[in-house]
Amino acid sequence: MAKHRFASLRLGAMLGLADMADLMALDPVAGGLTDRSPRVREAAADAVRRLRHAGSADDVLAHPVHPLLVKALGDRQAKVRVAAARALGSLGDHNSLREHSHSLRGEQAELDQILNNQIPPLDKIWQLDDTT
Repeated sequence: MAKHRFASLRLGAMLGLADMADLMALDPVAGGLTDRSPRVREAAADAVRRLRHAGSADDVLAHPVHPLLVKALGDRQAKVRVAAARALGSLGDHNSLREHSHSLRGEQAELDQILNNQIPPLDKIWQLDDTT
């Protein structure tokens, strides 16, 4: 699915993986962070935020998805940079955010909120979804 030619299907895969509540989903989600579609990259960063509830933040930070999130802070698309910053903030990785704050110059107000643990909730992917 990760290599399917239609971005809409890859995007749907990220949403499905995000809702699995299993850290094993981090492996394919990590691939989404390097997708050619910015919508898929953004959804992958949001998926990491959702999946952090499936285990400890330390487990997610130790996974290979972590350096990909850090790299996404330098993405050419602002929505991807913000989604990655929110994911890292929700994992408590303020050090990476501070180290790469130069990549987020255009999103300084957003970065300040994240560093103050004021991260907006995720959009619901189903009606009773209460994932933050």
